[in-house]
Amino acid sequence: MIVPVASFLVVRSDRGFLFPDSGSYLRPAEELLRSGRFANGDRPEINRTPGYPMLLVPGILLGNPVLVTIVLQVILSLATVWLVYRTSALLFENENAAAAAALLYSLEPLSILYTTLILAETLFTILIVASFFCLADYFKRRQALGTLILAAVSLACSIYVRPVSYYLPFLVSLVLLPALLLRHRKIRYLLHVAVFLVVSFGPLAAWQARNRAETGYSGFSAISSINLYFCQAASIRAKLEGLPYLEVRRRMGSGEEHPEQLSWSDTQRYQFWKREGVRMVMRHPVLYTRIHLGGMVRILFDPGSVDYLKVFGAAPRSSGTLGRIVDRGLASVVLGLLRDNPLVFWTQLALFALLAVYYLLAALGLLGRQCSGFWAKAAVVAVILYFVAISGGPQGYSRFRHPVMPFLCVLAGCGLYWLARKRESPA
Repeated sequence: MIVPVASFLVVRSDRGFLFPDSGSYLRPAEELLRSGRFANGDRPEINRTPGYPMLLVPGILLGNPVLVTIVLQVILSLATVWLVYRTSALLFENENAAAAAALLYSLEPLSILYTTLILAETLFTILIVASFFCLADYFKRRQALGTLILAAVSLACSIYVRPVSYYLPFLVSLVLLPALLLRHRKIRYLLHVAVFLVVSFGPLAAWQARNRAETGYSGFSAISSINLYFCQAASIRAKLEGLPYLEVRRRMGSGEEHPEQLSWSDTQRYQFWKREGVRMVMRHPVLYTRIHLGGMVRILFDPGSVDYLKVFGAAPRSSGTLGRIVDRGLASVVLGLLRDNPLVFWTQLALFALLAVYYLLAALGLLGRQCSGFWAKAAVVAVILYFVAISGGPQGYSRFRHPVMPFLCVLAGCGLYWLARKRESPA
């Protein structure tokens, strides 16, 4: 609670907790209460999914969506700390390493920051960690179908919060089926995998059917089409034409290039944007691979200080920093900050040093022998790699590292435990 209280005392309003995306969650939540429809004004909402707006409903009912939601997110964040502890203890059977993991996550700056913001990250992360814990419990203990169903329900809910986990049910099933058959050699486990797929994918199919029935758009969320066109395709064009990334995005969305879009329906535009985005990526695979890898590097190593400063009114809401990084590279922008905005630079440096400590501890935990279990560590690393890889690209920055941090802390807790044991051992 220290961060939101301090922000309110400095900014003297709740605008420090509202970021550009916040309104796109609040409006559907308000419409849901007003009319019972998940909509944005008079149009069905297909960009956002209803998971996070549902968390905003209690605050809207109580007349203060910002304060109530922050309190709820603090509770969810505390529950995530507990799940980090339970997951680490289950995987490595070491209570001290688990306590170290929970301690590290409770102090992790990025996770604290997004508890304070009206954004979906905190809710999404606890659902992902809960699903992983249930899957780990299923494998490590009794292979109870009920536990696997809980994992599937949590995973499906996470996709309703942020569609970035849309492919996880399929990937988990690909691992789950051979692992169970090799371990137990019983056909009945085919039923377990089938139930997992139905429970995790069934609600997604229902939402896609809703989108198609109401708008003609058959995807789960139109945000994927928007990103393909205005992020992936725009970043490629910016590189090819030698123009600023944000300028290319503005031009692509203004109607100058395709004036016929102005008369199209939303569904027609989404379909066009998806086709064009895919076409651009397929035509320039090497160039886009470099762009995507650059986004992955930013996700891993951007400390996130700019968003912290925005909460305290010390940085503009739309600073254009991400666009400059896409155009000039991370190192060039950071060095420019030293000259133009020393506060941002030194805050970045301090948070980067702390992030480096987490990575060092995680490397020690991954390579050390105090916490044994090759497959447990491999599963944790696989989740980290999934979110970093799928979130890369021109839009990638520290925000998309948020769901990674609990899993990084599980490994870092093992590293911290190893250091503590090393210090206690006689010279």
